[in-house]
Amino acid sequence: QQQTTLQAFREEFNEQRSHEALGRQTPASVYQPSRRRYSPVLRPIEYNVDQAVRNVRHNGEIKWQGHLIYISGLLARHRVGLQEVENDRVEVRYSTHLLGHINLKTARLEPACEWHAGE
Repeated sequence: QQQTTLQAFREEFNEQRSHEALGRQTPASVYQPSRRRYSPVLRPIEYNVDQAVRNVRHNGEIKWQGHLIYISGLLARHRVGLQEVENDRVEVRYSTHLLGHINLKTARLEPACEWHAGE
């Protein structure tokens, strides 16, 4: 019952109802499939030769200069690139995205930006 109702709505929405944002055309009449082929397998991230690469452990930490430094649990089992930018700071990147800087005096990651939960 629910699947039949959803299918009827989808057909009306995409094939019968015109949309103002599409110049009063239906979505089905303007749809074009992408020329790029979808691949469920991601290509490995490559880092520059001047970056040291570290694997993020299952608990979100990396080892750098004898210290265990928490990066993010979300990056567990991924690789990050590190590059010294100052005597006591190391830039941490995931692909091209700056995650923050490791302060070598405190052996802690200083995030590139602050994240706040929605209210």
